[in-house]
Amino acid sequence: MSELKKSHRSHPVNPDIAHIVFLNGLIDKLGRGTIRVVELCREEGLKDPVWKDGIDGVTLTFNGPKALATKKDTGRSDGVIDGVSDGVNRIINDGVIDGVSDGVRIEIIKIVELILAKEGANALDIAYKRGKSKPQIERYLRTAKEVEIVEFKGAPKTGGYYLTKKLLDNLN
Repeated sequence: MSELKKSHRSHPVNPDIAHIVFLNGLIDKLGRGTIRVVELCREEGLKDPVWKDGIDGVTLTFNGPKALATKKDTGRSDGVIDGVSDGVNRIINDGVIDGVSDGVRIEIIKIVELILAKEGANALDIAYKRGKSKPQIERYLRTAKEVEIVEFKGAPKTGGYYLTKKLLDNLN
């Protein structure tokens, strides 16, 4: 880690990037971000990211897990996944929202599957697991809330998302 700290301090800080990383909760204060990124990668079983100096600046490369390229065994049967898909589609079709694209439907279904596996997940957790930005996930969640697929419970900073009785009834 000491080698990591030395190499990090030799680079100028981009305040815009540092601010975005801070707002997303990835650093506590300036100077800790590089170490935190390495720690998070290791926690997820990923290789350490690689920083390379170039003429145009610094390039940071993340090495994702190979498992993402293949379908992971989630421990759920295809019947459960089909039930989630059918239930979400029924509610969206019966809802007041017209013109929900297939892409939005798919994302909502994926979000419902995540919440089914871990009730009380917050938008940042979901965004991380889906590989999307928090604002993107919040837009999908807003749509899902409008048609009563998910609901938010708890305080704004500590609460999370849960499946509604309406959706659970449609899964049976």
